[in-house]
Amino acid sequence: MPVSKIDENMETAHNRGSVLTKKFWFRKDFKSSDKSLVELTANEIMNGSENFSGIIPLVRQFLDEKKGAEIDDETYKKLNCYLQFISERASGKLSTNATWIREFVTSHPAYDKNSVVSHEIAYDLFVTIDKIQKKIIKEPKLYGDFY
Repeated sequence: MPVSKIDENMETAHNRGSVLTKKFWFRKDFKSSDKSLVELTANEIMNGSENFSGIIPLVRQFLDEKKGAEIDDETYKKLNCYLQFISERASGKLSTNATWIREFVTSHPAYDKNSVVSHEIAYDLFVTIDKIQKKIIKEPKLYGDFY
């Protein structure tokens, strides 16, 4: 992919909600020598669409072919769990970290709707993130059932 398209993708990725609302340049077909690019959403890239097979279905097909002989059942299940998590993030079923943080800040009682993240809000945010990381609390918007 030309560097200019990578730069464009990086700029697009920095927009709020881009994972759900923007399109990114991506190679149209992995299986042929055709290096044409198309614009796809993150969901289409990861999960596929009518015109694009998607990375996750391709990886699942590969895992299915290797299951048993080269990949044991436990590893197969773990990898499928990871793929499902990525799929749900790309589709919007689970929030991205950025969206979750933005919602945490804007719904905090101390937020004055002025784009200022006070020390109190920042402290509460980091305490909450630490508790999520240590599995003291669950955050279904971020991780669903993937704990």
